[in-house]
Amino acid sequence: MYTHIYDEMDLLAVTKKRDDLVWMDCSANIVEEVDAFECKITHDFIRPSMCLVGDEVGGNITMTGDGHQGDQLFLCPKGTVPQQKISTRDKYSALMGLTLLSGESVMCVIIIAGKKSNAL
Repeated sequence: MYTHIYDEMDLLAVTKKRDDLVWMDCSANIVEEVDAFECKITHDFIRPSMCLVGDEVGGNITMTGDGHQGDQLFLCPKGTVPQQKISTRDKYSALMGLTLLSGESVMCVIIIAGKKSNAL
């Protein structure tokens, strides 16, 4: 499915296709299949700092019922709720961290759902 991407990465000298497929562990050591992590390796990265990857996580910023405010837990008598101002409306958000395969962080993108744009 992604063979065209591998071909482009080979063309740009970001990766190099292996002549023989090998099994590797999490530390990039060549191992037997029983000790391998996932699938056979087809390419070696030559320039990992040229590859950008992203991972998205999402959540809801409402604080209803959690007893926390701003990552701080407030104590109160059993069966009561701390009377601090909190966000009670559902507000969904997504966070995407962009990282180079060399391990360096590039950017963090935060998207918060809203009804209108607050242009500056």
